[in-house]
Amino acid sequence: MTSPRELINKAAGLAFGEERAALLERALDDADPEAHAIAVAMLAQQFPDRLGQAVSAGAAAIESGAAPDWIRAHLAEAAILAGDDEAALRFAGEVDPGFFPANDLAWRVVRLSEIKAIALLRLGRADALDVVDDLLADIVRGDDDDDLPPPSHLVRVALTLGARPVLDRVAQSLELDDWFPPSVVAEIRAALGS
Repeated sequence: MTSPRELINKAAGLAFGEERAALLERALDDADPEAHAIAVAMLAQQFPDRLGQAVSAGAAAIESGAAPDWIRAHLAEAAILAGDDEAALRFAGEVDPGFFPANDLAWRVVRLSEIKAIALLRLGRADALDVVDDLLADIVRGDDDDDLPPPSHLVRVALTLGARPVLDRVAQSLELDDWFPPSVVAEIRAALGS
């Protein structure tokens, strides 16, 4: 029999779709509070209407003594995808800053920074650019072993909002052709008038 955590790990490697959702639903059966909360949060990433359920499951798991960092990271992801920028910012900010680096997961640190930057940008907060600068510095400092993701979600939001200062920073910090598909590079360059 496959354990709930094995199902969650398998689902984590899949794109949104029926197979991923089915694995996560199966993981809810007999899961410990932490695994249950993570599975519900991952379902909420795919189905935003489940965000409230995920937040409740996460709070209950943390209250029962479950380790909070994975739960909060998945809740931050679910909240940003659901458009709940305040919640995304809160959950991302509550993750212990040393947790993912200590577990050799630099890409998770980058993703949490990207979530914060997106939330701040959509909330119209002036400190969004500081977080964008920190995010880009982390990406530039990373090495091939870190397998860092491009800030694609941030770029998409910046393009949608017409946030030229964000796009300027991305273009100045990263070799666009190395990080993004040609269609996205063309959109960035068009938005920057270059």
